[in-house]
Amino acid sequence: MRTFPASLLKPLALFVILYLVFVKAIGTGGGVPHFGVYLLVGVLLWNYFGEVTNNGVGAIVGKGDLLRKLNFPKYVIVLAGSFSALINLAITSVVLVFFMIFNHVDFGESLLWAPVIILHAFTLTLMIAFKIL
Repeated sequence: MRTFPASLLKPLALFVILYLVFVKAIGTGGGVPHFGVYLLVGVLLWNYFGEVTNNGVGAIVGKGDLLRKLNFPKYVIVLAGSFSALINLAITSVVLVFFMIFNHVDFGESLLWAPVIILHAFTLTLMIAFKIL
């Protein structure tokens, strides 16, 4: 439970910095309503993708001694890292919901597509992690 606040503070700080630089200082996304929320969604999904692919490679390298001593499939370690990143994505989505409320974004029926998009992202990143394996 010690990493829970850090999991919320990291995307919060990242979003504030990106929002101040790209939206306020440079003025990007002027014609896009709720551009800051779009920016945060892109950053969260990109960080999720990077975390799964890095965990896929790092898990096998980091757990090499364990894999040599015990006889179990390598894909279990990659799956564990992928589910860990998925949980981290769920935690950071709390920050996303907070900023959606703060930015007065309408929670319409398009929000129902979020689980489908996350499932597709999970499947894609898992396939890439297995291909790296």
